[in-house]
Amino acid sequence: MATRARLVGSLRERVDRAEAERLLREERARAAERTRIAREMHDVLAHRISLLSLHAGALEFRPDASPEEIAEAAGVIRRSAQAALQELREVVGVLREDHRGTEPPQPTLVNVRLYPLNAQANKGGLLQAQVVDNNSGHGSFTVPYLGDLLQGESTRVDAGYPSFGIVHQQVLGAAPRTVSGRRGVANAHGVRGVNAQCEYVLTGPGSGTGVCQFSDGAYYQMHFGG
Repeated sequence: MATRARLVGSLRERVDRAEAERLLREERARAAERTRIAREMHDVLAHRISLLSLHAGALEFRPDASPEEIAEAAGVIRRSAQAALQELREVVGVLREDHRGTEPPQPTLVNVRLYPLNAQANKGGLLQAQVVDNNSGHGSFTVPYLGDLLQGESTRVDAGYPSFGIVHQQVLGAAPRTVSGRRGVANAHGVRGVNAQCEYVLTGPGSGTGVCQFSDGAYYQMHFGG
């Protein structure tokens, strides 16, 4: 009986060891595949970012570019930013495949429509801006305006932020009423010397409203989403 028990125990150990080795091989294979995919996606992402840098640099060093050329370059930058952000999400998803429970929120690209509110803003017409929200309180803000591309940043602020409401007061003649939502401010500057300052309230995922005041006197109403 003792010999039989030792034999059974030995067989169990072999089975357990074989199973552990099999799981280790599978995990190594999955890790190698994730690494391969991430490398390939990294190359694509690097190309997208290089394209962004190329067209942004062209805008910076071509202050005499026509509005059509600016609009075309801004369109390329917008599409490349959207594609790069999506590819970044995929890379992060691959690398964190086994850690879904602890994965932090990923960057969100939010489209913003700016509607003109006065005569100066009518010169620019309806604007299509973008906010990249990294879901940690900070992001970037980009808006094409009168043949220029204004670029800057956006920051989340709390209800106690002392200057929130000043731009609303300037643009709409009244400070925003108390509402539930995430408040934020954004600033952007262009190579032609025009800058913009904005305030907004996000009332849901990718949705909300706000206002922008441009240094040339243009006033705009912001609508997020879509």
